[in-house]
Amino acid sequence: MNTFNGTLDIYLASAGCGKTHQLMNIIDYHLKNGVPIDRIAFVTFTKKGAEVAQLRVAEQFGLDLRQLKHFRTIHSLAFRGCGASRDRMMDYAKYKDFGEKAGYDFGRLGLDANEGNDWREMQDQQLVTIEQLYRTNHKYCEQIMDDRVSYSELTRYIQLYQKYKHTFGYMDFTDLLEQYIANGLTEDVDIVCLDEMQDSSPLQWQLVFQAFSKARHVYAVGDVKQAVFTYSGASADTLLKLKGTQHMLDKSYRVPSRILDFAQTIVDEMELTDHSKCKAVHDGGFVEDITCLDELTERFDINKTYFFLARNKKFFKLFEDWCKEQGIPYCIKGEPVFSDTDKMEFRDGKTDGWDTAKLDFARACHSHGLFYPHPKINISTIHTVKGDEADVVVLLSDISRAVDSQLEMDPDSEHRVFYVAVTRAKEKLIIVQPQTRMYYPYLLM
Repeated sequence: MNTFNGTLDIYLASAGCGKTHQLMNIIDYHLKNGVPIDRIAFVTFTKKGAEVAQLRVAEQFGLDLRQLKHFRTIHSLAFRGCGASRDRMMDYAKYKDFGEKAGYDFGRLGLDANEGNDWREMQDQQLVTIEQLYRTNHKYCEQIMDDRVSYSELTRYIQLYQKYKHTFGYMDFTDLLEQYIANGLTEDVDIVCLDEMQDSSPLQWQLVFQAFSKARHVYAVGDVKQAVFTYSGASADTLLKLKGTQHMLDKSYRVPSRILDFAQTIVDEMELTDHSKCKAVHDGGFVEDITCLDELTERFDINKTYFFLARNKKFFKLFEDWCKEQGIPYCIKGEPVFSDTDKMEFRDGKTDGWDTAKLDFARACHSHGLFYPHPKINISTIHTVKGDEADVVVLLSDISRAVDSQLEMDPDSEHRVFYVAVTRAKEKLIIVQPQTRMYYPYLLM
């Protein structure tokens, strides 16, 4: 297995154990020992993670964001290294154009692989997802494709897709990773912090090994129990197989004991874990279940922050309907249901263009004194809130048919998703019993 030439420290952690805080301490140590910030790299899986790291370092060490040129995502690293341009990258419009030319129906191209792929109903837009998975994690792709996907159809798609990109000079982000590796590119830094590495694919790991082969010291941090991007190619076991000094961060500063104990029941179902046992710094917390959202009404505390979480966004309507009935504003994946423009129009009485339902909801929220403040409720999928926290998590146990299929063929991937969900709660976890016939059963044990 590839590894780094310099010293490697691996930090394995559970939810709320301060993984990023540990990396901030490492950066602080090296800055105090004379390493310039432009010789330090911080690379993580998501754009959100990279932006949070930039802001934390800039604030903590009094730096300008422009000094943090090596704080980025893996894809951003390849984008810069290959000198790519946005207008040549594949996007929604280009995929639609390709589909029209090649005879594919990409009418639902917005399908998120993390929402679940229903392999029993192979459709054209799913070829986009599986082609990328085939290139980033070939082994896992073959495992889940067995007897579920037509290899001949996939081969035809790959040939036509490659021809289209070549004809018009386009690239996708997997092409960038492959090009960076093929060109033998490296990064000129001394210290490297790799965050959330449990979500990286074999191809991304290959790039990282090459990019930072000249670094003096590499710190890799992650939690395999939170590897939720399997369907994007994540290889959760790679982190565990690295050859270096392994450390355990075993105290959760966010998740109280009762919720952490509940989370452990999900961990116990996993085949792949780092075998670490995490202890809660804070005793207490609450785990309870309700039969339907109506029971939430008397338990709701407007002074608390809430995540209303569902495995699939198809279930958002259940949460939205409850909020509208109660006259409580909310966010959808972090975006407030009432925009700043809406608030100004309501304040100024310029609501002639509003439909009746929207206006009635705004009036109900206003009557409760909740229209203008930022909503305390965030309705979201589990993947979207990874890395975030709330006082209370309200979690639907229902899943879609596609996720039910995934639970059958790759149960670990779903165990990790729901582990992430329950460990977002700082005070209380409320499980909503199934409203449909398909659900994640390990919430109800």
